[in-house]
Amino acid sequence: MKKLLLSSLVLSAAVLPAFASVSADEAAATTTQPAVVAKPTKEDKKAEDMKRLEEIKKTEEAKAAKAKAEREATDPLTDTSVDLTIKDILDASKKEKVKTEPAVVEQKPEIPLFNPDGTFFMLDGQEVTLKNYKEGDNQMLFKGRHASYLLTFVVKDNEAVLTKLPQVVQDGKTEDGWVKKDGEWYYFEKGKSVTNAWRFINGHWYLFTPGGQMKFHDWVQQNGHWYYLNDNGAMETNWFKDYTGTWYYANKSGEMQTGWLNDKGTWYYLKSSGAMQSNGWFQVGDKWYYVNESGALLVNTTTPDGYKVNHNGEWVK
Repeated sequence: MKKLLLSSLVLSAAVLPAFASVSADEAAATTTQPAVVAKPTKEDKKAEDMKRLEEIKKTEEAKAAKAKAEREATDPLTDTSVDLTIKDILDASKKEKVKTEPAVVEQKPEIPLFNPDGTFFMLDGQEVTLKNYKEGDNQMLFKGRHASYLLTFVVKDNEAVLTKLPQVVQDGKTEDGWVKKDGEWYYFEKGKSVTNAWRFINGHWYLFTPGGQMKFHDWVQQNGHWYYLNDNGAMETNWFKDYTGTWYYANKSGEMQTGWLNDKGTWYYLKSSGAMQSNGWFQVGDKWYYVNESGALLVNTTTPDGYKVNHNGEWVK
């Protein structure tokens, strides 16, 4: 009995420490508190952002350095380890020119050239149209069928008007054709000015004095006939007004007409001076006639002052 009790005590002593040990660990586990993590402050967040920015900056710098190295590897002008030659500089300049974008040139509409009187200007039988021009005063070289001409004109609101008679250009010089000197116009042929003669130029007749000056704005009498040269020096034909504002008529040869004139079925009377009769009664021989303000003869009607005229325009008494 004593031996059995002793054995029980030994067994109990052996078992108890194990239970005690387990209880102690469990107790320790249940009594240990979790670690407290501190909430990040504004300073911590700012430091983190700065760190990220620094990393991004380093990455971008590395990319830029790589790109620069690649450019320098292909550009001899940036290589300081060797002496540059003229060929290196020229080659690099050619590369830069290739990279340059061409300038965009605005296309202007093609416009005709007019005479001061509003008619189309023609050279060698063809109308002149302009491609290259600017607003305001212009000069350009025009190549006609038979010669080249220096044209002087003004452009306003996309309308071009000739301001000077054209000059014939040969070998880059305007020695032949129209030349203006000291305010007077001359016409050159084979290097010599035309003197004391008529010349048919671009569809018009011109007269030059013994000194070579072109006559203009004046009457000229030759071989018993009168001719009128307008402000541009061109001889007038058909109806025209002289410098006094009086109407005259010249035939196709430029000869001033007098007496009765039938123009497109209407009769007019030109005095001995050539001036057109207008607005009233006038006598030819023993007959009286009446013309209106336009110079047209009244026929088969009653005049404004109450008199009758027959089919010939004669006053019926």
